[in-house]
Amino acid sequence: MLTAARHGSIEDGMTNAINERLPALIAKDFNAVISALVPVIENGRTTPIVAAEVLKELGRIRNVASHWSRRWVLERALRSPWPFTRDGAGLGLARLGDPGAIPSLRRAVETETHSQTRADLQIVVDELADLIPDGEPVAKRY
Repeated sequence: MLTAARHGSIEDGMTNAINERLPALIAKDFNAVISALVPVIENGRTTPIVAAEVLKELGRIRNVASHWSRRWVLERALRSPWPFTRDGAGLGLARLGDPGAIPSLRRAVETETHSQTRADLQIVVDELADLIPDGEPVAKRY
């Protein structure tokens, strides 16, 4: 999947190897997939564009069993050395829609050195905060 993505075209809103294949892989065995993806993303064994696409897709997938594992990967990726990857992690967390990620996002905003990525992450914080009426998280089914 990652090799096909590297050699293919990745554009917002367009079908690619990641958004075609990752949901089925997660549904089949999310523990193995997460275990394989983390070192690839963290060690730069794929391009930041491909890593960002994986992270965005991890947030989009609706799979209750893997929710917390996917959130964990997305929060870890906020500390990536590559701004594009950090931005992808923020977009993934926005798509995940879990206000529990707000503390990690706030820390990322505070330490972000890239101005556009910092602004993008702040937007995600604000969007997720809107899901919390009167300071109490909305009951949500993952």
